[in-house]
Amino acid sequence: MAADRPPPLPMGLAVVTVLKGMIGTGILGLPYASGQVRLALAAPGLLATALIGAFSVWRLIECKAFIASRTFVVGSPAGEGSSEDPEGTLGLGPLALVARRAFGTPGVAVAGFGIIASQLGFAVSYVDVIVETLSQASLLGPYLAPAVLRAVLCVVLCLLCFLRRLSSLAWLSGAALLIYLYLLFALLYYGGGALADGSAPAFADAWLPVRWDRFGSWFGSAIFAQEAIVISQYVYDDMQLPHHSDFLPVLGASFGISGLLFTFVGVFGYLCYGDAIQNVFYLNFPAGSPAVSIGEVVLCLVLLLSFALQMYPVMSFLEAAVLDIRPLGEGEVLASSEGEGSQEEEENADMSYEEPSSDSPAKAGTRAGGGEASVVLRCSAVVFTCVAAALVPDLSCVTGYSGCFAMSSIGFFLPPLCHARLHPGALTLSERLGNAVLLLAGCGAVFFGVLSTSCD
Repeated sequence: MAADRPPPLPMGLAVVTVLKGMIGTGILGLPYASGQVRLALAAPGLLATALIGAFSVWRLIECKAFIASRTFVVGSPAGEGSSEDPEGTLGLGPLALVARRAFGTPGVAVAGFGIIASQLGFAVSYVDVIVETLSQASLLGPYLAPAVLRAVLCVVLCLLCFLRRLSSLAWLSGAALLIYLYLLFALLYYGGGALADGSAPAFADAWLPVRWDRFGSWFGSAIFAQEAIVISQYVYDDMQLPHHSDFLPVLGASFGISGLLFTFVGVFGYLCYGDAIQNVFYLNFPAGSPAVSIGEVVLCLVLLLSFALQMYPVMSFLEAAVLDIRPLGEGEVLASSEGEGSQEEEENADMSYEEPSSDSPAKAGTRAGGGEASVVLRCSAVVFTCVAAALVPDLSCVTGYSGCFAMSSIGFFLPPLCHARLHPGALTLSERLGNAVLLLAGCGAVFFGVLSTSCD
């Protein structure tokens, strides 16, 4: 009902929400990834990636507005930006809804692959960062072997993934943002010290020669850090704009700030430490420093609890697809600290099961044994994630492959293809060129991802 709709999200808060969705574990590996190709390519490349990312979001917003303009019913509470019909999307949200309207079930499959694989990429990166951080000699390294630490972590994560409501963890996105900002200030402090005392490598060596053989790994990491196509759809819906073009200032501000911030972190971090830079830049800070250790432990705690948020869309999809169990409020949320729904959506999202109707024997039969089956399914998903993290402990490898394959599928392939499908024979030359740029970026991400992403 219209009376139940929350007030529109203000523009300033919308910009902050998109930024909050982008600042995550991806930023921790940008200095290392930038050094792999050298700064002459990384610096303009990070800015270009932000520009292309903003354009891909805009293409999808155009698709949403086009679909809404042809399904809007006079007197309906839904406005132009509404995506309230989750039918057939298995709880994958507005991105899957657009793909379904454009391509039917195959479109949902592509969107599902990108969304689920990217969320798993975030989750694997969380596990890798937690293990690599806690394994330091100044923390748990002397007391727990890496294998034991991973096993304990897996058990804890299994328990956390049985939380029934997301609202109890909604504050984590804000806490995580504060911790990342704290680590950025620490980078300025300790990295600035390295520049001041002359221990940093030669300035010219950091820029050239360009290492094209590592382009895939860097490009994937850049996409991983700045991709915000999922969170942007929820922000757009929550703003309830009279016209979709009113969303352009939000895109320009959020991606402009993120592009400048991520470029600065990638360039400054590598200038300070050169080839000695670690996969996670704060591992270069002085070992044993109380301020550093406290920040690292708090970050690990936040990532540990945020894991449940990252896995929520994965669990919802698995239960809907395998067990035909839908969470209450299906279609309303893909909540995570790096790609989350709005605050109101998080508070309403429920991980409990909806009651089956008496006239649906299939679902009723599934519900009768759904509890035990759900336990096995959720634990299997967590164990799979932990095993993947153990097999690929390199953060740059995780971000590289996740960015090149999972995120490029929903960021570079799906928007232009949906746009062309929804406007057959009606695209202008500039629109065709724009779609071609996105497709070229997607093809380049996949090609160079296969060719040059390495997991040393």
